[in-house]
Amino acid sequence: MRTFLLCAVLALWSLPAWSQDAGRPTSAHLLCNNFPPQKIENPAEGLDGFDVDILRVVFARAGIEVKIDYYPWARALALAGRGEADGLCSCSYLPEREEAFYFSIPMGEVAIGIFSLAGDPAPARRLEDLRGRSVAVVQQYALRDVLARLGIESEAVINETQAMIMLQNGRVRHFFTYRDPVLYLVQRSSLFPVPQFAETSVSPYYACFAKRSRRGEALWRIFNQGLAEIQRTRADRGLRNLYFDPAMIERGAQALPSRP
Repeated sequence: MRTFLLCAVLALWSLPAWSQDAGRPTSAHLLCNNFPPQKIENPAEGLDGFDVDILRVVFARAGIEVKIDYYPWARALALAGRGEADGLCSCSYLPEREEAFYFSIPMGEVAIGIFSLAGDPAPARRLEDLRGRSVAVVQQYALRDVLARLGIESEAVINETQAMIMLQNGRVRHFFTYRDPVLYLVQRSSLFPVPQFAETSVSPYYACFAKRSRRGEALWRIFNQGLAEIQRTRADRGLRNLYFDPAMIERGAQALPSRP
């Protein structure tokens, strides 16, 4: 199904493929961190993650072969920043990253918020509500620093699965994290019912191309052109729907009011 849809996305594009100039790159080496459903290191059923799918579709149409390697986030950021790869599959914008990366047009948005059990009579709706309550945060995420700056204590966990088990068992009352990985986990597992979710922030994210790579700028320009077209035709939404039941996302994201 994934292969069929990728081919269909290519076929639906109305513009002709770009010509292969002598100076145009023919390959791209990108680094990902494991972050389902956007980037999946060990894919099941051929699903590599919808960010990876978008990268492959855009570059395939330009005749560019994509090689992807997975590293922990800090390692991937350092390697790409030094130009040892052509870029990162996706990343958020920070001013200090401008020196090392070209940022594409937005690939999508990432929602951050607080998960609580569906039966919680007084779930947290704002970060301030977490004061004095038990809350889990994935250890490698910068979200731990967000809570620390507010003076909110948190319990570090390895991943979303551990956090959801702790939430189910009552070891923590809340889980502060990115929305999509949890809803992807819930959709694919019978262990967890759809939790309540209160969105605390939402921001765009980008494909990031290394300025120290000799191919970085050219790949950045090619990707921007292709991404704009795939978004114009809304083909990127078809790729995302391989990973999510949109109705379930709506139930999970709207179970609690959005940011006050």
